[in-house]
Amino acid sequence: MSGVSLEGDVATALSRSRLPRLSAGFVIVLGLAAGVALLHIAVNALQPYGYFRDEFYYIACSERLAFGYVDHPPLIPALTRLITTIAGDSIGVIRFLPAIAFAGIMVLIGFMAREFGGGWRAMMLAVTAAAIAPVYLVAGSVLSPIVFDHLVWATCAFLLLLLLKTGDARYWVAIGATIGIGLETKHNAAFLAIAVAAGTLLTSNRKYLRSRYLWTGAGLALLIALPHLLWQINNGWPTLEFADNASSGKNAGGGLVDLPLLQVVSMHPLTFPIWVAGLWWTMFSTEGKRYRMLGLLWIVPFILFLVQGGSQPHYLTPAYPSLLAAGAVAIERWQPFARRAWAPVAAVVVMAAGGLALLPLSVSVLPVKQAESYLRALGLDEMEAEEGKTSVLPQWLADRFGWQEMTAKVAEVYRSLPEEERARATILAGNYGEAGAINFFGDKYALPEAISGHNNYYLWGSGDMTSELVIAIGYDEPFLRQHFDSVERAAVFTCEHCTSEETDLPIWVLRGRWPLYEMWSDFKNYD
Repeated sequence: MSGVSLEGDVATALSRSRLPRLSAGFVIVLGLAAGVALLHIAVNALQPYGYFRDEFYYIACSERLAFGYVDHPPLIPALTRLITTIAGDSIGVIRFLPAIAFAGIMVLIGFMAREFGGGWRAMMLAVTAAAIAPVYLVAGSVLSPIVFDHLVWATCAFLLLLLLKTGDARYWVAIGATIGIGLETKHNAAFLAIAVAAGTLLTSNRKYLRSRYLWTGAGLALLIALPHLLWQINNGWPTLEFADNASSGKNAGGGLVDLPLLQVVSMHPLTFPIWVAGLWWTMFSTEGKRYRMLGLLWIVPFILFLVQGGSQPHYLTPAYPSLLAAGAVAIERWQPFARRAWAPVAAVVVMAAGGLALLPLSVSVLPVKQAESYLRALGLDEMEAEEGKTSVLPQWLADRFGWQEMTAKVAEVYRSLPEEERARATILAGNYGEAGAINFFGDKYALPEAISGHNNYYLWGSGDMTSELVIAIGYDEPFLRQHFDSVERAAVFTCEHCTSEETDLPIWVLRGRWPLYEMWSDFKNYD
């Protein structure tokens, strides 16, 4: 150690990995990644459907920067604040980084295929599989932590691959930093940390427990995650309550049959042979046994999610990049495949065709009417991603409709009130999508700020607002009658393409006697 800094050791380790060469495989990987990124950027520039409900929420969080939020860590609001400050909050701007992050995942998958020993055929096969995966396409098309969580897992898998290939323990420092960033990106990264720990303990990589670099990496991960951890402690661990409520009452799927089936659908059925081959190659083949830890990166979370139940499909999908890369290499070396020069091109053409067939399921490439007809023809309408949310379009597309129209309807009710009542009116929304949309579009209609008891809106509170005059949307009448003296239905908002949760919503005019802050705990809704 004498005379050598830790930073120098890590830099040397990274420099020893084979840097990308201008080979056919490298050109193919960059071309496919750039093509998918440009697809997202072009679609977002056209803005055919509108903002996704969660995007309003992340914009609201970016205006109230903190070290944590009920349902997510602080990094995405911070990135949102940065890009909106620089370039504004249009759809094209806020979705630029997700598109680039998706391209980054594809590049990492291509690099992993090369590091596993694959040639251009394996690189092309692996990256094409990622390009057609519906869950990756959806994640890259909206502002949310999901695609950045996928990028963190892919980066960690790439670093683990280099560690396992070279035996250079200094990669542990970069791995720890990546996990720490992941814990500040999405709580799902905790399963990444568990999987890495399990993979270390259950394989010959236990030898690294004696390495100072492993413990330095672990300490770095904890240090990076510490601000959010302290926020959780200070706020009574709200994320645990949120996770419990979401798993029991919100997320669809996750059962013994549902979770495996949803993985096949989420990653596209045509990619199934590739990632299964990758799982087999890393866990059971003689050549791939040194990379068993990467197979456990999928197996350990799968078991945890299966036991937990109620998990959304995308919770496990960050674990696929290394399996796609390893599976592509295994298929490239399979003799019946390798002996036929046309086989790799044919496989990619079939996958591309299958990807195009399901593209309207993931990306808003068709006008809404045509998209609905297309999905009906495929039998993919009325899909349920969250319990109680149904629509012809899948929820991640349907939740991009109606928000400005809903705000305009609330504004109609607001303007119908006498001037003296408008001056003291409060707008109360049932969920963060409704509150976020009203606050995003509300200036256009001169509306007061909306409040809500949903997730972090609950922590932001009701301020000193009274219940003397409240306009509410997204609440059931029996609940409102328990809290207000007068409950009057003033209007109903309907939406043709929205989910069932966001159409036929009564808009209420409420009058009460008590300040909202005195009964605010009754409005708390973490899910």
